[in-house]
Amino acid sequence: MRLALLALLLSVCPAGVDIRPAAPGRIDFAVQAVPLAEALECLGQRAGIKVVYDGLSSPRQLVSASAKGATVAEAVEKLFETQGLNYALGLDEHGKRSLLVVSRSSAATDSSPSAPPARSVITRAPEPNVEYPSESEVTPETPTADEPPAEAAPAPPGVVKPVFPGMMGLPGGATPPGTAAPFGRPDPRFRPLYPEGSPLSSTTQP
Repeated sequence: MRLALLALLLSVCPAGVDIRPAAPGRIDFAVQAVPLAEALECLGQRAGIKVVYDGLSSPRQLVSASAKGATVAEAVEKLFETQGLNYALGLDEHGKRSLLVVSRSSAATDSSPSAPPARSVITRAPEPNVEYPSESEVTPETPTADEPPAEAAPAPPGVVKPVFPGMMGLPGGATPPGTAAPFGRPDPRFRPLYPEGSPLSSTTQP
């Protein structure tokens, strides 16, 4: 334990990288605008991790990160944030902790040539053959004779007022037979339904 702590204190890191022990298994670190490869190398020296690059050279993009009381795995995760790199942290064949940086995930995608956009194919339906008649084949229109205007329909006759003889209140009506005159004058043609009563005589009085 003392040897590990001594190695952590004696390892020299480039300017902009500050890694210190905080608690057993935890560190405080601050990285400011340092190439990723140099930050990983310093972390590997302080934490006893072997850094291996597979399929790519040492990444030189600048990185800035910081954390307090972080584990080594958390420190590695902070350094790889937004870098577009795949990595694996584990043990190598000798049982030593090793950080394997495998490949670029986003860079490989960006470097691959973009596929040309699909060309849209527009198909047009064949236009129908429309035969137009020549001027000689056109039949001239026969002018129609002027037709006389239609005669106006005769106006409907006026409403004929019904004349019912003897109906009161209707014009031209006479008093029908068998009815009383309008002002009480007896009509000689009027025959009452019941005979008029005769005046009481001496013989008929009670």
